[in-house]
Amino acid sequence: MKPSEPLYRYTLQTQGGADLFPELGLTGKQDLRIKKYSIDIEGAERPAAYAYIGESERSGPVLLQWDNQVAEPLLYTDSKIAEATALADRIGDYVTDKTEILGWWDVSQKLMLLCECSPVITGHLRKPLLLPEIWQSQLQAVEQVESAYWLSIDAAEQDKLQVFADALLMDEQQAA
Repeated sequence: MKPSEPLYRYTLQTQGGADLFPELGLTGKQDLRIKKYSIDIEGAERPAAYAYIGESERSGPVLLQWDNQVAEPLLYTDSKIAEATALADRIGDYVTDKTEILGWWDVSQKLMLLCECSPVITGHLRKPLLLPEIWQSQLQAVEQVESAYWLSIDAAEQDKLQVFADALLMDEQQAA
């Protein structure tokens, strides 16, 4: 029995330094290596999304920007690196490489690339994955594609994220 083909694939479009991608506004970040991927669905005429992935000496692949090209959210919400860059610029004067930053995993990863700080959560935790209704029955196949690209999820980091999420939902008396 032949294994089924993945629902989609990451296809490398171009790669290079930050200067090659002026649309990201990261000019001057010489230590960043950036790759632009199209997210291609078998049989579709055009990509469903574009992903800009950054890497540096401090990190593995980091989702810098996700540009959805279809009507409903697919895998991740649209995100713009400009938002994280503005945050990194604001906190950059106040942090050192030993300053721990607590934030959602995707923002934490971007900050790790953009400023000298030490996010508590640094892995790509793939939560939440946004799937169209037609893909719901294929969650395991989608998770396999994402796992192959983004590497494995660290259970300790997943636990940290859960503690953080639980704390956000607590009332003041529970949290004290």
